Amino acid sequence: MDGNHFEQIAHELVKQKQLMDQLVAENRELRQQLAELRAGRGIFVDIAGSRFALRDNPSPRDHLARTR
Repeated sequence: MDGNHFEQIAHELVKQKQLMDQLVAENRELRQQLAELRAGRGIFVDIAGSRFALRDNPSPRDHLARTR
């Protein structure tokens, strides 16, 4: 295999690694967003023009999970 082919393969491997890193970061972010939605954070209910947070403070269980 000549140097040119090796460089092409190496370049493609670097591109694949960068793409994989981006996908891993995006997956982590989406999992965090999903956990927040499941916990009811960031969800609001509008009743007759008044807006109420479905959940305005963390539960004691959330505190325990952060301290472990």
